[in-house]
Amino acid sequence: MTNRIAVSADATSGSSTLTLGRRTSATASPNVAVTPSIRRSQAYFWTAEWQQWETLADYDRLIGDYYEPEDIDDLIAWLND
Repeated sequence: MTNRIAVSADATSGSSTLTLGRRTSATASPNVAVTPSIRRSQAYFWTAEWQQWETLADYDRLIGDYYEPEDIDDLIAWLND
């Protein structure tokens, strides 16, 4: 089963509905935080420290400060340097 995410908004009431897959959905009013359910095995990726690393990685990609190998041999040579 492919996980699907759908978001809908009601302009009249200002509420939003978030649907994950076929079974899970949550409705929130404006200024109300919705806490998603996170699997225990995935919880580490949502810690403040990990999210800071993700932000730094996004910034590095944005400014072009990363290495993209041409092929596997190029990658292995780069790793060995």
